[in-house]
Amino acid sequence: MAIKSFNITVCASGGGGNFRSLAKHQFDCGYRISLLVVDRECFAIDVAKEYGIPYTVLYRKFLNKSFFEEFEKVIPVDTSLIVLAGFLPIIPKWICEKWERRIINIHPSLLPEYGGKGMYGVKVQEAVLRNHEKYAGCTVHYVDEGIDTGEIIIQKRIFVAEDESAWELGGRVFNEEIKLLPLAVKKIREEQLRFALDAVSDMKPSPLVSICCLTYNHAPYLRQCLDGFMMQERTFPIEILIHDDASTDGTQDIIREYEEKFPDIIKPQYQAENQYSKGKMVEAYNYFRAEGRYIALCEGDDYWTDPQKLQKQVDFLESYPDYVMCSHRYRIYFQQEQRMNDEITPIAHLSDGISFDLSFLVRGGWVAHPLSVVFRKSVLDLDAYSKYAMSIDAILFYTLLKKGKGYCMPDVMAVYRVHDTGVWSGLDMNNQRLFSIKARRIIYDIERTDEAALFVLSQFSRPMGRTLILKRCGLFVKLTKILISHFGVCCISRMWFNRLFLNKRLCVNELNQIEDFSKSKKRRR
Repeated sequence: MAIKSFNITVCASGGGGNFRSLAKHQFDCGYRISLLVVDRECFAIDVAKEYGIPYTVLYRKFLNKSFFEEFEKVIPVDTSLIVLAGFLPIIPKWICEKWERRIINIHPSLLPEYGGKGMYGVKVQEAVLRNHEKYAGCTVHYVDEGIDTGEIIIQKRIFVAEDESAWELGGRVFNEEIKLLPLAVKKIREEQLRFALDAVSDMKPSPLVSICCLTYNHAPYLRQCLDGFMMQERTFPIEILIHDDASTDGTQDIIREYEEKFPDIIKPQYQAENQYSKGKMVEAYNYFRAEGRYIALCEGDDYWTDPQKLQKQVDFLESYPDYVMCSHRYRIYFQQEQRMNDEITPIAHLSDGISFDLSFLVRGGWVAHPLSVVFRKSVLDLDAYSKYAMSIDAILFYTLLKKGKGYCMPDVMAVYRVHDTGVWSGLDMNNQRLFSIKARRIIYDIERTDEAALFVLSQFSRPMGRTLILKRCGLFVKLTKILISHFGVCCISRMWFNRLFLNKRLCVNELNQIEDFSKSKKRRR
């Protein structure tokens, strides 16, 4: 069943603390703020500008009685929920009825206590202290025609400390508010999704996500991989497509075991002969039979660690249609040493996640591994993709990012296993680089664009032995011809000299300079 984007409109009147928290947690909580509405000039507007969120100012003191008529006009038609985040005007009955159970508010008390007219801000905490309450807290509730009388959605309770002031208590309550409000929106969204799924429970729903798993002699690791799939907590149906490339070590027996347990979910395909050794794009076997709107990737020797992984990524892609893929951070496990790497990959600039595009990729940027990726099936042209005829991440990501942006979540949600029998991890560094160069050349042979040529060139920004290319004269000559035709003799000669004789890698600035030179040369023509 399709899941529509969960768009919210936020209303505020003051400092924008709760609004900032809502904006910050859009990605991980699965909603999108489509509009901020304020009734005066306030700091919430600055937050909207910071996060690139559209906003509207309805000056209540000027509009007076017509305020809510104008208010209703500006609410986007695709709004799933209106969130009051420190919004002072009292919502009239006719709007409450029209938007029944689709308007929520946060209040700084444990409702139904200390709600109603006159109970706002520090006045609430003064009343709590005056009555010697043991607990204070905050509540998110649905808005009805009364003041703070709507159905409670979620609450957070804290102890009242001795000798603290109303302002100190209010500060601690607010710290809980900014955590609670995004969670409440997430909760409502998930409840709506569950309701929608329950409504069609008598039908066999189509999978929203197709998990595509490749296996070959993964018997020691496969159970951990499949358990990672089955532990996913989700509000949508999935299918698990397993392509086994003629394993000989008991992998197929494990697949059959799980297929018996989960026959409606696990859908294997067994090869009698190894297809990868014949040069086949083995991942395409799963892509062609995938029924989901989204495709998630993980090979049988890797595994997922977060039960919310798929939900988080699908929520993001549903909320942001201009993104075509979503990845996340992961750890590396060295099987032979039985050691988990201390580093988290990728590590750069990811405290709050990072967006990336094709330009970032072709300049040597890398923020994804297949085990972390969920992408829209609609952006993968299988006929065009099959023309590349090579199974490697660079080709897949290049074809996806031609259609839109990618996003890497800061969450660490999977483990990549390095072992001697791994198709990729079992290769030494030089062979890995050689594969990458060949992949980029294949892309160039089909695309023949400056961008594809730059993707070839960016490989030389990575560590590489001096003799790797020189030993392969034919490849060296072909690459040189490609690069000279796009970027000129001088640029490429200098690059080869620095690379082969000084062992100097290209930096991003140099790549940008080379591309700029190419563009200026074309303009002169």
